[in-house]
Amino acid sequence: MGSRIRSAIAIAAVIACPAAIAAEREPTAPSLQASGAEPVEQFRRQLQNTRARLALTDAQVEQVGPILQTAFEARLAVLREYGIDLRDGAGPANGLGFFQARRLRRDLDGVQERTLDALDDVLTEAQIEAYEELQEERREAMRERLRQRR
Repeated sequence: MGSRIRSAIAIAAVIACPAAIAAEREPTAPSLQASGAEPVEQFRRQLQNTRARLALTDAQVEQVGPILQTAFEARLAVLREYGIDLRDGAGPANGLGFFQARRLRRDLDGVQERTLDALDDVLTEAQIEAYEELQEERREAMRERLRQRR
């Protein structure tokens, strides 16, 4: 698999990580199950850290869950448009070209921006900062794992 495809899959997986809260709140949601067990399980493992780092109240968890589930489903839809399947790590048959990878990044950034806008109504400023920091840490960890694979 080409490095661009691995990078696109890694970015998408890391961006999708906040869906862990949604996965825990609605573990039997058909849309989450249809997306594959591995991502949902990974998100559940990260949930403990996410909840602790953001210090979410129970009321916030109730509000944040649907936001993150929607974002998760939107990310999966974007990835499917580009022929990427997170369940088996498969990328597009012919790989992503430079411009296609840029469009993918732009589309995923749009989902992230809408997610942050929605979370802004629920989380405090400090929690938003902690969320963004946690997301960056996850992106960096994924980049490091990809570097080790090469």
